Amino acid sequence: MRVICTDDTWPIERAQGLLDRVGATLEFAYEVPAGEDIVGILTYPGCAIGPEILERTPNLKVVATCSGGIDHLDVAGLAEHGVACCNIRNFCDQEVADHTMALIYACLRGVVMLDGLVRSGAWWPYPQPPRVVRGARLGVVGFGAIGHLLVQNALGAGMEVLVVSQHAGADEIAATGATKATLDEVLATSDVVSLITSVTDATRGMISTRELALMRNDAYLVNTARAALIDHEALGRALEAGEIAGCALDALPVEPAPPDEPALAWPHTIVQPHAAFYSEASELRSFDNPTEDVARALAGEQPVGLVQAAI
Repeated sequence: MRVICTDDTWPIERAQGLLDRVGATLEFAYEVPAGEDIVGILTYPGCAIGPEILERTPNLKVVATCSGGIDHLDVAGLAEHGVACCNIRNFCDQEVADHTMALIYACLRGVVMLDGLVRSGAWWPYPQPPRVVRGARLGVVGFGAIGHLLVQNALGAGMEVLVVSQHAGADEIAATGATKATLDEVLATSDVVSLITSVTDATRGMISTRELALMRNDAYLVNTARAALIDHEALGRALEAGEIAGCALDALPVEPAPPDEPALAWPHTIVQPHAAFYSEASELRSFDNPTEDVARALAGEQPVGLVQAAI
């Protein structure tokens, strides 16, 4: 049995050790080769995989990605052909919540802006006035595990927190100390809006021209989820027009950012290299967890990160 890894950052030797128990051999390839003995694929968000792969790998049983997002996988299409898809869960919850909170502080206190001011040779006046975090209103869009942790972080900092969630009820959210609200209410009233939700048909492009127009002109948008949640061009227009105060982005439409990435020239914009997930421990989990799930699937066991069982 062969397992193909399409990510050249994957620790192959370590992963091979996890696959030894099922007798599978692991090899790296940028593109999945043809082979009737290929039974598993380890992949990442930059590699789209759908049922067409079965023309080359007719005995494929499982595809596992080193990400929480699965919009690069045709889960339903693969399942129709008996292929299970797995993602990773809870491997970087604390890291993302902490990084998001750091970006919220950076926006409101102007940390990055002020660093750039000094490096430019200036000192005063400040391009934007730093603001008090305690008492500021944070709108959190999404209430999964990371959303819960972010709410705790923000409440601990003395912020007022509103939560947008399609799944959690008002009582569940209130039990954390936050308040449930609609997306429009959050956009219209928050000092900072944080996107902590997955990409689905309902959330893709959820922040576009109309939504940005609802935000206050002194409000910030922070995205440590996926770039597809935002209409990138509309965000650029809103920033250039001063319709919002600024933004912090940990995800871009194309990664790594090409030289002509427009966000690099937008005013009052903090850009991160998709680093919110990262710590040394979470990096290991991001590779180990999907590898272990491939081994589980090949052994006839239930994968921990199963997205949709093969049918």
